[in-house]
Amino acid sequence: MPVALNGSTSGSVTLTAPAVAGTNTLTLPAVTDTLVGLAATQTLTNKTLSSPTITGTPVGISGMLIRAPQVLTSGTSYTTPANCTAIYVEALGAGGSGGRASNSTGLVTGGGGGGYVKKYFTVSASTAYSYAIGAGGAGRTTNAVPGLVGGDTTFTVGATTITAGGGAGGIHGTATSAAGGTATNGDLNVVGERSPSIGTASDLNCRAGAGSIYGCGGRHGSINAQEYGSGGAATETSTSGTGSAGIIIISEYS
Repeated sequence: MPVALNGSTSGSVTLTAPAVAGTNTLTLPAVTDTLVGLAATQTLTNKTLSSPTITGTPVGISGMLIRAPQVLTSGTSYTTPANCTAIYVEALGAGGSGGRASNSTGLVTGGGGGGYVKKYFTVSASTAYSYAIGAGGAGRTTNAVPGLVGGDTTFTVGATTITAGGGAGGIHGTATSAAGGTATNGDLNVVGERSPSIGTASDLNCRAGAGSIYGCGGRHGSINAQEYGSGGAATETSTSGTGSAGIIIISEYS
């Protein structure tokens, strides 16, 4: 009689012969297995991978600087580039002009330096924003007069305007020095440098204008302020030194 072992084709089983006389023969059925699988020999054929076609304009990685910082020394409107989502604005007010003495003993000082402000703004791409660059205080030609104040530099995004105030004009007669410009609404607000303390018109050190982060104040022999945001020097009889204009520097990010 055939015996099936749960359909298994392998393994072993022990049979105990019955306690009867004679010969007991157990016949197991023949088993035939077919292995179905991979062929013994496989051929790998090289393939060529074509580059995919990309359409559209690549967008910069978030937080990356888009291009070199933009330097603004004139104009009134700035437009963000495509993909720009944030800008970091630095603004510097203009310097005041130096005062003019009435004679070689008159008390007079150079002009004060412009204030400095920095602010991070979230902005929209390809959008115009307004600003103003402060003009330096004009030199004085009249005897015994103070210098003129420098203009404010401003930048506006939405309801927020940052202001880097212009430096005060040089002092004549009574005060100790010309004050630096104020700074408001920035993440960083720095008051401009004061001019040297008041002295006689013949005291060259006291006639110098205040410096700034980007410029040197006017001095004897070069009375007009240099570069940006610094004050002009005071004079005795000639036209006093003019203050230097303000400046805006913008770093743009995607």
